[in-house]
Amino acid sequence: MQANEIKSIEISLSKDLTAANYVSKIERMRQDLAETWTRNRPVCTTVLDEKDPDFVKKLTWYDIVLVFNDEKGKVTKVRLRIRRDQLYFQGFRVNDAGKWFELGDKHLIDKDSTLLGIGHNYTALLRAAGFDATGGLTEVTLGREKLISAAQWLANPPNVKKRAEALLIVIVMFCESTRFVPISSYLRRTWQQSLKAPEWLEKLVHRWGELSGCVLFYDANPTYKWVPQKIVVEGPAPDFKPVEVVAQTVNELVVYLGILQRDPKTIVPPKP
Repeated sequence: MQANEIKSIEISLSKDLTAANYVSKIERMRQDLAETWTRNRPVCTTVLDEKDPDFVKKLTWYDIVLVFNDEKGKVTKVRLRIRRDQLYFQGFRVNDAGKWFELGDKHLIDKDSTLLGIGHNYTALLRAAGFDATGGLTEVTLGREKLISAAQWLANPPNVKKRAEALLIVIVMFCESTRFVPISSYLRRTWQQSLKAPEWLEKLVHRWGELSGCVLFYDANPTYKWVPQKIVVEGPAPDFKPVEVVAQTVNELVVYLGILQRDPKTIVPPKP
């Protein structure tokens, strides 16, 4: 793939978008975003240094194109753009000729884009959506119908709060779902429901860099003494209550990661 080429995946938000189809799209994204592989898991390209004078030139992107019919039956596309190096959501536009809207305070996609005035972090997005940020992602409702609503809100936002809520929904259902197998599995199971994100999901999303770095550290230092890693995920049927699992080996840990981040800052010996 050439440096200026942007890979993309198109997702039709129709009745045919089943839970199985959704997860197959997530699996395809993991494959597309792989720069290298380790232990049968894809690894993103190395995280860029934002202080590098050529940072913007080095950025590479991946697009998720949501296709649906609007209220008048007209085909509408919402193009989501994420960074390949860390799966950060950066911006979106409606239809191919639309103006870009970006998070953050820099025009990284297009110099003529509209800055939304919202930071990339969840606290900023939650506050912009009118949620209590102390609850984290447990304030956000997920599921098939919410994904469809999110696309509609981005195309034609009823208000700024709904647009921010839409961004939270697509970030969790695409970025976090791609990062973590337990999250994509949870969304598959609850696909037809509209449920608020569980507490274990809220805690897990903040550990992607740490857990990825742990795996990559042991790949580079196989003789280093293993430090068991504890994570909380959804438990088995019938009640699906959260359970704490203890990964006793690196191979037991890596199965929870859908794709790994390669950030030199996190590839360090794990804390006991």
